Order: sequence, then structure tokens, then C-alpha cells
Amino acid sequence: MGENLDVIEHAYIQIEDGVITDIEQTWSPDGLNIGGIALPLPVNTHVHLNDYVAPESCIGYDLASFVGNKGIKLPITRLLRHKFVDNPLTKAISIYYAIVDFQEHKDYCRENKELVEKTGSRYLGFSRPFNPLDTGEYDDVARICGGIGISNPLRIPPYVMEEISRLSLIYPVSAHVSETRRMEEKGSLHYLLNYRVKLVSIVHGIFLERWELRQLAEENIPLVVCPRSNLWFIGRMADIATALKEGVTMALGTDNAGCFHPDIFAEMELLFTMYRGNIDAREIVKMAFINGYKALGTSPRFIDVRQPADMLVLKEHRLARYSWNVYGSIIRRGAYCDKLVVRDGVIIKSFN
Repeated sequence: MGENLDVIEHAYIQIEDGVITDIEQTWSPDGLNIGGIALPLPVNTHVHLNDYVAPESCIGYDLASFVGNKGIKLPITRLLRHKFVDNPLTKAISIYYAIVDFQEHKDYCRENKELVEKTGSRYLGFSRPFNPLDTGEYDDVARICGGIGISNPLRIPPYVMEEISRLSLIYPVSAHVSETRRMEEKGSLHYLLNYRVKLVSIVHGIFLERWELRQLAEENIPLVVCPRSNLWFIGRMADIATALKEGVTMALGTDNAGCFHPDIFAEMELLFTMYRGNIDAREIVKMAFINGYKALGTSPRFIDVRQPADMLVLKEHRLARYSWNVYGSIIRRGAYCDKLVVRDGVIIKSFN
């Protein structure tokens, strides 16, 4: 309950007109007895949906040969453009409050938005012009997709960065930062900050040093990490434990949908396993269910009185009753629970 995700046991939630009106530690004979763990809807703060047209296309490729300027990903997503809707994808998307699609082709934003919003989730596209040197196209990109996404700041000349800085006061802007050692050594983060680009988030931050993490906290810039992708392509992740100690707002994304199914529970479990409990399980759950909203530049939709009744319910009453660590159970077993998706007080989805 609340932004800190405090546990309230043996509770019922009263909803009227799509808003939570009461939360009591008692049993209500008049309500719907579901039983389980109620959570806010999570946010997937970084995904590349286009890749889903070619599942596992990244196998056998490093980062440069897959997503670089001469990589295979961009041609694949152009050549294999077809309806990539299937049950596993729509099922994965439907649990989110919002999906942040780092969109390589601005022309696909409307189509992907339609796909995502049919599941009930919200869509935000971060995209860029086909010609990233064309300053006149960035405003059009932001209007069509919702925001501007910078794949590699080091490839953006100063005169373009000035235009992005101006637009960042109007539209949300996110950027890949310090994804590779070269991006760190060349100052990808500081290039953006020196031009006063207002960043709603940065993504990856694998090689950021402690003083830079402290700067993110001071500038109130959330850091989005993608554990499966970062380990697959780079072999390491950002120093998440240090980032948390420095007060950085940490959020989670699933990155390339063709390589990694857009399952936020898989990201949480890998992160929890890598740190072997040295990061509090509650902090990892907050990355998906609270901090993702902050990486959108919006207030979290947590469970509390007078909040919108948007919830993901893990339908497993035994887990809620007997777990020695509820947050750890959410991370390790949430993916395998039957689920209810509640939006504005209405049960939208029920699935296993």
C-alpha cells in the first residue's frame, strides 16, 4: 500500500466509480473474494517492440552487429514488417500501465500504439528522424510518437542537440547513455547535460561511475536498466547497488522484444538473483511498480484511498499467507501466478 509498497495483510479494497474509497484489515461479505497479492500496475520503461517480428534474431550477434549503424536489426524490422500480434505478446503487454517503446521508425508509432492500447495499456513512443541530422523533423517525430529517443548521443552534432534541448522543454526525451565503454569514455551523459537536455530518463548506464550516479540523483534523472539485455550484450549491468545508495531513481525495462520477451518479472528475478539478496527485494519491486511511473515523468499510481483503482492481482492466497518475504515471492513467483488486471475498478483481464 502507498508509494513505499507497505504490506497490509488480510485486507479488502473498496472501489466506487473507479476510485479506491477504503482499505480495511477485515473481511467484507459483500465484495468479490479473490485472494492474493494486489499491486499497482507495472510500467515497462524501455522496450523495442519492432524486434518482435524476428524472435531470437540477436543470437550469434554482439551489440554492434545487431543494433549498430551496420547491424542487422534495422533492415530486419523494415523488411519483415508484418502484424506481429500473438497471444504471448498481448498477454505480456496487457499487465502494464504503460509501455515505453524506443521506436527506430517513427512511422510505426501509430501502429504500435494501436496494438498496445487494444490491451488496455498506455503507449509512449520515443523515436527519432530517419535522418537524425534533420533538425526540422524532430518536432514532427515527438508529435507523432509522444517523445524523442536518442540511441547514441555521440552521433548527434551540436546544432541538432541544441534543437533537442529546446524540444525537451515540450516533449519527454530519453537517451541510451554509457551502454558501452566507449560511450562512457566519450562522455555521452555529459554531452546531453552540457546542452541542458531535460531528460525524463536515461537507459542502461552500464559504465557510469559513482560520481555520475550521484549527479543523476542530484538532477533527479531516473536510470532505466535492462538486466537480461545488458548481461547478454555487454556481460555486465550498471552498478545498481551503488546507484540506490546514491539515491538514484531506478526503473526497469525489457529492451529488445525480439531477444527478450517483454516480461518485467524476468528482469526482477534476474536482478534479485545477481545481487543475492544484497539489494532489498522491496526496492526491486518498486523499480517495476512505482519508479517506472517516475521514469515517465508522472506520479505513481499506487494502491491507496482516493487513488485510481488500477491493480495487478496475483491470484495466489497461499503465497500471500505463508510467504516469509512477500516482496521476494512477488519477484520469484509472480510470473507463474494467475493474474487479474483491474483498470479504473473494472476487471479487464483474467489469465494464467
